[in-house]
Amino acid sequence: MVPVTASAAVAEAAAHPTQAVPAASKLADDTLCEAGETPFFSCDLGAKRVSVCGGGSGAVYRYGTPGKVELTSRNLTFANRGYSGGGESQITAKNGEYTYTVYDSTVRTRFGDSGNDPELSSGLVVSRGKRPISSKVCKGKSSITGDAAHVIPAGNFADN
Repeated sequence: MVPVTASAAVAEAAAHPTQAVPAASKLADDTLCEAGETPFFSCDLGAKRVSVCGGGSGAVYRYGTPGKVELTSRNLTFANRGYSGGGESQITAKNGEYTYTVYDSTVRTRFGDSGNDPELSSGLVVSRGKRPISSKVCKGKSSITGDAAHVIPAGNFADN
């Protein structure tokens, strides 16, 4: 089992107490990735940020602020699904009975000669068991890079 820790701030969203994680060293400006790691996904969720980063030791999920990473997990899976005019990619981190799923989705909103006008969305869904308990939308555009599928093991697609 891969160790996972979290702080009371994450417990507020996930309704479970755990321990704080020391701040990561040398974080990149707009991600929670450490120096030498490649960002697979990162987005602002208001006061907090979520990032999935890849490096020599695999991939890691981080949630918090650049000054205080509150949740980390290396227990990750990747899933994606295509559909007519779009698709969705997901990276899911596990912590006991809780799952933290970051996603990016593209949906075609128009058909015809005037273009397809895609609608893009991304965010974080926290679930306890199979029941979603929190959903936050990214501030700005964020997407999961194609490199994530080569580093993170395949998993099940979460219908949120």
